[in-house]
Amino acid sequence: MKKMIKKTPTFGTRLDTDYILGMAKIEGGVKILLNIDKALSGEEISKIKNAKKLYFLAHVALQGLFMG
Repeated sequence: MKKMIKKTPTFGTRLDTDYILGMAKIEGGVKILLNIDKALSGEEISKIKNAKKLYFLAHVALQGLFMG
């Protein structure tokens, strides 16, 4: 798998690429690998985790309504 991952190309001096770990050619396409700690702030990651918890709770509650 590591052989498939290439270093991040330089896109010029105007584009910050610190959040990109590398790029990989997979299944005929190019995938960009993100460094999630640099792509999102701690607050944004926390909001995503909370949203996942709320989604789960809502899903469980709806199942109870339709199955109960």
